[in-house]
Amino acid sequence: MPATASAAPSGRYRIDLHAHFLPPEYRAALLEHGHVTIGGYPTPQWSPESAIDFMDRWGIQSQALSVSDPGVSFLRGKEARDLARYCNTYAARLFRTHRTRFGAFAVLPMPDVAASIAELEYALDTLHLDGVVLLSAYDGVYLGDPRFEPLMEALNRRKAFVFVHPAAIPDDAKPSLPLPDFLEEFTFDTTRAATLMLAGGTLRRYPGIRFQLAHAGGTLPFLSWR
Repeated sequence: MPATASAAPSGRYRIDLHAHFLPPEYRAALLEHGHVTIGGYPTPQWSPESAIDFMDRWGIQSQALSVSDPGVSFLRGKEARDLARYCNTYAARLFRTHRTRFGAFAVLPMPDVAASIAELEYALDTLHLDGVVLLSAYDGVYLGDPRFEPLMEALNRRKAFVFVHPAAIPDDAKPSLPLPDFLEEFTFDTTRAATLMLAGGTLRRYPGIRFQLAHAGGTLPFLSWR
């Protein structure tokens, strides 16, 4: 072994920033509204115990939990607000029962911007979650669109951490390929959101927001030279 090399670390030393959870009532709501797959993958079961077992087997100290696509955007109005509050409160309870193993990013009742700002304030100030998760697009409207500007202003004021997760593309807006969304379309959609935020000046106007892009930035690393 070269003198400058060091042994690989052992034990629980990793922090997993892309870990999804499905609280029971959230999973039931997904299935009730026909979401039997997420990105083409069958909607799984989840429990804190199974997540901890996974972490222990793979040397992970903590997971930052988030709700995957479709968030709560398959609902509207009070139903969406209530389900977002349920998911965020469930996550906050895990901080007490499993103090060193879980963090969480709040799901917001997007595309309702006003309600999302209210939930952002509650999730960060009262529940003390670690940031928020936003989908790349809502109803075909991508992050970076002026309609989401008030939310970006609120996130910037708080210097919030924002985990950007891709959203599924409607069937009538993508090629008809026999492949699940998580295989290709998810990475492409992350790229669309990121490039629109760059081109539209979102990152320049709101430098306080700390963005993390899912799946290593989609295809952005390969296209950045353009």
